[in-house]
Amino acid sequence: MIEVLRADDTDVELLRPLWNALRAHHHAVAPAFGELRPEPEGWERRAKDYRDMLEEGGALFVARDGDALVGMAICDAG
Repeated sequence: MIEVLRADDTDVELLRPLWNALRAHHHAVAPAFGELRPEPEGWERRAKDYRDMLEEGGALFVARDGDALVGMAICDAG
């Protein structure tokens, strides 16, 4: 059963595998956007963006199926 939970900045690192899968998918379907930033630079920049959004009042949600993280949503407060 999938469960959606509100998370906080201490949970941002959990998003790394999902974000890497998403960016690989985007690169595969839209290579015209150019090369991907190498790891760990790409993730470090994205994690900082997520933490900044949370600090500014945004919200982070994670979806779990048992122990597996299967989805995420981050909402800007703007």
